[in-house]
Amino acid sequence: MVDEIIDLFKLNTDEYIAPRAPRLVRNLQASYLTISGTGKPATPAFFEKQKILFDMARALKQAWKDAGQDFIISKLEMLWSIPVENGDIFTKPPEDWQWRQIIRTPYFVQPEDIEDVAVELGQDGADSPLRELTLEPLKEGLCVQMRHEGSFETEVSSMGAMKRFAEKEGLRCEGPHHQIYLSDPKDPNPESRIVILRRPVRE
Repeated sequence: MVDEIIDLFKLNTDEYIAPRAPRLVRNLQASYLTISGTGKPATPAFFEKQKILFDMARALKQAWKDAGQDFIISKLEMLWSIPVENGDIFTKPPEDWQWRQIIRTPYFVQPEDIEDVAVELGQDGADSPLRELTLEPLKEGLCVQMRHEGSFETEVSSMGAMKRFAEKEGLRCEGPHHQIYLSDPKDPNPESRIVILRRPVRE
């Protein structure tokens, strides 16, 4: 019997408060189910990896629910990393973009749980796409973040606002460009797209 359903979004509300203007937020270490890739988003390959990620998240949820500990699958997040000044991915062609699709996962989910699910699904072979999944810690510390509404391409204006805000606070943006999807990431309508944008900052 399940006593409670863990909702990491509600338990960490302060990390997900994001007005339309930049603000500072401090993020503690969290665990994420991840899958990596390169290139432009919204391609068949990109969505195939997204499917692998969510299929595993659902399987892990069911396994733990059966064991008496249920949780809500968290929202999709993205980390964009590219070796350019200020981490501005828009200064490079999409073919060079490096990304990780991630889902925040309760602390009690362990790497061996992924292995157990793969075995149960009969997908534990060396060539199984489930082998691409990892469970990784992420501790961003002090960050600047804001709410962005609109297409991926228009994020450059919000990224500029975040950079200027950080500089006024005596800080500099450093690290991956982080997106947290509040809307359906597969929705093709850019007008309905809502994300939280986040960048780690340092003195």
